[in-house]
Amino acid sequence: MPLSSRTTITLSALLTLLVMQGMIYLALSAPRLDVVLQPLPQEAQGLRVATVAPEGPNAGRLTPGNTVAAFLLPGGEIAATATLVVEEPDTLPDYRSYNRFMQDQQALATSLHEGTLALRLADGRQVALATRHSHLRDLPLLFWFQLFVGAAGVMTAAIVLALGKKSHATLLYALTGLGYLIFAPAAAVYSTRELALEGTVFRALSIVNHFGALFFTASLTALLWSYPRPLSRLPMVAISYAAALACWLL
Repeated sequence: MPLSSRTTITLSALLTLLVMQGMIYLALSAPRLDVVLQPLPQEAQGLRVATVAPEGPNAGRLTPGNTVAAFLLPGGEIAATATLVVEEPDTLPDYRSYNRFMQDQQALATSLHEGTLALRLADGRQVALATRHSHLRDLPLLFWFQLFVGAAGVMTAAIVLALGKKSHATLLYALTGLGYLIFAPAAAVYSTRELALEGTVFRALSIVNHFGALFFTASLTALLWSYPRPLSRLPMVAISYAAALACWLL
């Protein structure tokens, strides 16, 4: 039995709230340093300390302009490279780099949680870092914007599906909205991390983001092929989703 318009919108809103709460929980799970690190220009080795919060746990330990050469962990060290602070790991050149990135993220996140992370600066000094618990006010505007994109996409689609004329096109449009809810909130967590996120969580969110982006693309392709009238007799809906699934599995 088809759902009523009210039920469709209500269930969509509840699903959206559940996803948003989950992403906020994950974003707040990492301890904070209140330090912003940025890549050095012209591919120079190391990371530059851009800002240090005056009231943060590392005020007085670091100053803006310091160059970080390496992160010191109980089990060794990780070179401070621009790769560590990349927003989107999809930009890495190969799987070896991607897997190493995830391993480094896991090691850094573990050290952050244990309170054992330190830095070696370019001048040779070693600085032990302190952390604090994360709060809602710490989440940047970009995080909330990506959550809004996911929520707006799926709720717009739900309203069109619930109140619009029931057709193949409205269903495909609704599926594009579902794609927004899958890929945007997942990216919000890892793309706005301060330094590190647990590798298993990061990898899972990245995989979810890949799936959502491909699912959205397949749905949009199928919609544009089918509406306002089919462009040909090719079963493009099935082809679009099959191609997206194959790319995701690869």
